[in-house]
Amino acid sequence: MAQQKRKFRDMVRDFIFENESGVWCKIGGEEDKCKYYQKKFDAGNFVRHFRNTHFTLAKTKGFFRDNEEIEPKSKKPRKRLVAIDEDTVKSSCVKLITIRNMPLCSIDWPEMRALLDPIGESLGCTFTSTKTLEFLKTAANRIKNKISDELQGKLFSLKIDSASRHGRHILGINAQFMKDDQIKVRTLGMVEVKKKQTAKFLKTKILDVLSIYNVGLKNVFSVTSDNGSNMCAAVRELQRAIEAEIAEEHEDENGEMEHWEVLSNVLDEFKDSVSLVRCAVHTMQLAVTDVTKLYEDNIKAVTNIAKACRKISYKAYFEAEGQALPPLYAKTRWGGVFKMVEHFNKFETFYVKLGAIHKELDLDNNWKFVNNFVQAFSPTYEATIKFQDKHVGLSDFHMLWINTIRMTKLIHNPMAEELSKNLLKRLESLKENMPFKAAILLDPRFYYEDSRVFTPDEKEQIRVCYQIQIFLYLKINLNFYILYTNI
Repeated sequence: MAQQKRKFRDMVRDFIFENESGVWCKIGGEEDKCKYYQKKFDAGNFVRHFRNTHFTLAKTKGFFRDNEEIEPKSKKPRKRLVAIDEDTVKSSCVKLITIRNMPLCSIDWPEMRALLDPIGESLGCTFTSTKTLEFLKTAANRIKNKISDELQGKLFSLKIDSASRHGRHILGINAQFMKDDQIKVRTLGMVEVKKKQTAKFLKTKILDVLSIYNVGLKNVFSVTSDNGSNMCAAVRELQRAIEAEIAEEHEDENGEMEHWEVLSNVLDEFKDSVSLVRCAVHTMQLAVTDVTKLYEDNIKAVTNIAKACRKISYKAYFEAEGQALPPLYAKTRWGGVFKMVEHFNKFETFYVKLGAIHKELDLDNNWKFVNNFVQAFSPTYEATIKFQDKHVGLSDFHMLWINTIRMTKLIHNPMAEELSKNLLKRLESLKENMPFKAAILLDPRFYYEDSRVFTPDEKEQIRVCYQIQIFLYLKINLNFYILYTNI
């Protein structure tokens, strides 16, 4: 005769613990303590608890009938009160894309949807990648309008530079101006270019970006760029464009020039109003490159050893000594070369021992180069780090540069002698620039009684140039002209 199957209410007593205080669940054993508790024993509630909370154990222990469809019940989340509003969620989605560099599609990932959908449902709105793109456009327009308001009626300097990465070519344009006695920098555009960056093409792109902010070339005091020929030619194109713009504004109804004699003098004076300022840091890098290219073979040899150190066969040596690998560098940054060579100089003892064991890592023929290189370029490298501060004025830059030349001249090795000559030569070319001269002239460290930084004729030339430029700015911008005539 078949044994009769036990009823659930009888089976429950095998998996509970009971005393005077109440009844507790122990289906998981002593090591898996469950907090489910009944003051008064109810077998049916214990069965439901086993099935819902301990599904796998309940199935194993026989708390389901043979023909019963067994599926674990999904646990419904409890509703909770959370203080959040729509703007906070919008702002967070935008910052994930713009600040944390998350891809736009991340907003639609299932994990993000699990978070955003309940929030959207409670707020009565949706947060998707499409909506986030709309938020981004709205935020971008607000930023553009704010920058446009800041630039109205101001003279500002433009900084233009181009870069390439992953097959994309980007032209960056910044505006720099004074506000509340502080230098402000605003990024006007990061423009992807798909054509050859000729001077005329760059001029067109710069004018397009300026038009977005409702400002023109008459507000531009100077343009700072690297020493690329196309960049310099682009500034000359901007100078011609502003001459044409001024001439067009002073034509009468018949297309004739108003007060031609006066205007021709104005245009002649205004032809250099958009001053080209060659990037001082880039110019210093050129001075360094003039020297480092003479030692390309030595730098290549040290670089090859730095790369060879990364082979798996040498890993144990570095780990045993707790020694970091020599840093590698980007080709466009000379500071990376210095840090690599400085690393070998700092840990010379370790690399001499390693080179004695493995000929591939032997620097015997280059140790003199390493020592001379670090000695010669240390002052210039330290100056370059200081130039990377948030804002370094041209007169401060000039002071740092001449101090770097002085310190380099005190070092007695061939590299230092060559470097000091090139630093002095490049500085002289920078000082031919009128804004650079004006910055030095306004600095009491260089302009004092009996100062010989500039000749009397040069001082007068600088004064006249900027008196004319300021006057023309006031004259051409009507609002300022009215203010100027009332003073």
